[in-house]
This record gives sequence, C-alpha cells and structure tokens, in this order.
Amino acid sequence: MFRFLGMDVDGVLTTGEITYTSSGDELKTFDAKDGLGIAMCSRCGIVVAIITGRDSNMVKRRAEDLGVKEVFTGVRNKGYIVKKILEKYGIDREEAVFIGDDIIDIPAMKMVGFPVAVKDAPPEVKNYANMVTTRPGGKGAVREVCEYIMKINGMWNSCVEKLLEEIEGEEF
Repeated sequence: MFRFLGMDVDGVLTTGEITYTSSGDELKTFDAKDGLGIAMCSRCGIVVAIITGRDSNMVKRRAEDLGVKEVFTGVRNKGYIVKKILEKYGIDREEAVFIGDDIIDIPAMKMVGFPVAVKDAPPEVKNYANMVTTRPGGKGAVREVCEYIMKINGMWNSCVEKLLEEIEGEEF
C-alpha cells in the first residue's frame, strides 16, 4: 500500500518549459487532470509532496490550490527532503512513490520503494524507475501515477465516490 506521493515540478507537473514575461515574471502551465489526481490522492489520505529545485511562487500557489501541505522550493537535495517527510509521517520507504524527470530527481527516487520516471525522462532517470509513465511530464503523467496508486491501494472507486458526493453536495 502506498501512503506517500512526492514529485518534482518542471518536467513532471509541467512540460519543463520555463517562460518569462517581459517584466521578468515566470509562467508555468499545469495540467488540470494532474491536479485533480493530486487532489484526490490528498483527500483520500495519501501524503502528497511537491519538491522542486526552483524557487517559484507559482508552485506554492498551485500546491495551495490543490491542498498540498508539503511544498519545498529551491531544493537541490530532494532525497534529503523525501527522507525527512517519510520520517515525519512514519512512512516506510516501501510505501513511498516519487515521480521524477531528470538527473536532479535521482536522489529522491532512490529514497522511495517505487520510483517513477515520466515518459520523456532521459535514460539515466528511467534506469532508476520501477515504472515509466505512458504520458509525458505536464501532459497527464502525474494523473496516471495517482490513478495507479489509488487502484493499487484499492481506493479508486471510493475516492471517485467521495469526490462526486462533494461535487453533488455543493450549491451555487
């Protein structure tokens, strides 16, 4: 059973493209399906963490929108952060998943029992993965992993039902 899902941002939650406006602001595009998968995992009791090497207010904003509490930006040693989160929640490494796309993610992938590489990751990263997604980063790869986790945990149907109950219980 998986209890932790950690992930990188650029190349995992996004396509890896970094766009700057003329005023120097950074722009990122996130996949809505990835977001719903993350929100469902979080609501169904999986500890979700976003760990990125870049310091970005947009990442913090996206994490807030999705209800992700464990957000670390400007981190080079992602493996250390994963280790600390697992210790904080008493999660065994075999219960942990990390999704990466590049060499900087390998230390975090080595800290978990189920490392995942996105489809468009380089071979050096895929060599460390137990699973390679069929979708590229920023284009549904995270959703694919979220669904896999919830199905392996036997909670997919109940998580879908929970989400539908929340939606159907809302009023304008």
